[in-house]
Amino acid sequence: MKKWASKISPWIIAVLILYLLFKQVPPATIWISFQKANWLLFFFLSITYFLILFFLDSLGLAWVISRFAHPISYKESLLLRAGTYFLMPLNYNLAQASMAGFLKKTHGAPFFKTLGSVAFLSAADLIALTFLAFISVLIFNPTLGHYPIQSAVLGMGGALLGSFFLWAGAWQLVKKPIMAKWTQKKIIRWIVENPIFFAFRQAKPSDYIKIFLLRIPCIFFVVLSFSFPLLVFGARIPLGILIATTPIILMAGTLPITPAGLGTVQLLCVEFYKNHLTSPWLETGALQASEIILVGSLAWVFANLTWKGLVGLSVFLSSYRKLFQK
Repeated sequence: MKKWASKISPWIIAVLILYLLFKQVPPATIWISFQKANWLLFFFLSITYFLILFFLDSLGLAWVISRFAHPISYKESLLLRAGTYFLMPLNYNLAQASMAGFLKKTHGAPFFKTLGSVAFLSAADLIALTFLAFISVLIFNPTLGHYPIQSAVLGMGGALLGSFFLWAGAWQLVKKPIMAKWTQKKIIRWIVENPIFFAFRQAKPSDYIKIFLLRIPCIFFVVLSFSFPLLVFGARIPLGILIATTPIILMAGTLPITPAGLGTVQLLCVEFYKNHLTSPWLETGALQASEIILVGSLAWVFANLTWKGLVGLSVFLSSYRKLFQK
């Protein structure tokens, strides 16, 4: 019962958030907004964004797996990433496990070392995103409506960054001869020798620098992309506001409150952007800022899921599945 509730509750919360948003923006006005958007531009922006992010994302995946699990080519990383695109909407853990199973089957790569490598990549993404949010809040001090959020973001971000540095530092410390006695204790030895943590155990400071250099451009591109669906309405948002608030939105989207941040991201986009948006449609009164932001954000999410699903299914049914069956 608890397991079922944990799976269904994020969807219930997402539906409730979207319900509240649709009370502010009725379906009739959404249809009007759809009619005023440049969907040809939307198609171009969404497919371009998907392809660029796909290629950037696969770079980090190729490096981290080659470094800590088994050497793979960039082309193979594209196949791996595309295959996970198909499975992620169904089950995130299944997607990661299928990638590890695929590499074990085709390359003999250790299953848990591959999973640990992907976990290392995910941790780097979270820390890079937290760092961007931390810096942007320090510089721009954004507000949510009329409420200051700097202290909350700095507190949570500082705790997360501090925890990461302690975690990474501990792994550097266990390599020292002086710690040999401590690493022989049962629980510590189990952690140190567990292959799921192999990437953290092997990582050098230079590895952290490399992975952050690979992932920060990727995450920054995602931040910039939040302005793309607004462009189809001829709308603009100041770059400073975009950089100051979007990392916070993305961080909130990673919390297991709603599935893939659905509802949470849209709500925060509306609240953060609506007082800073400019558009010819706003000047004429034909549309409201919240309508543009909500319609653009939802359309962007579903477009991205569509491209991921199509590419992922294509690769999964052709190259990915054939390779897996060898």
